[in-house]
Amino acid sequence: MTELANANNIKVVLCSVLPAFDFPWHPGLEPAEKIVKLNAMIKAYCMKRKDRLCGLLFKHG
Repeated sequence: MTELANANNIKVVLCSVLPAFDFPWHPGLEPAEKIVKLNAMIKAYCMKRKDRLCGLLFKHG
């Protein structure tokens, strides 16, 4: 999706997902490990693209 947006001159902002132990509106999902994996995927994607802003966002983590 980001490539499609960039191809159409749409600015893309990617960010990490805040950690959560559980969601009170849907208990039992156990999102913590999934969020860690998702954030790692977002970081890897940014680093692969050598995106300067993403590099700054993930610099300390």
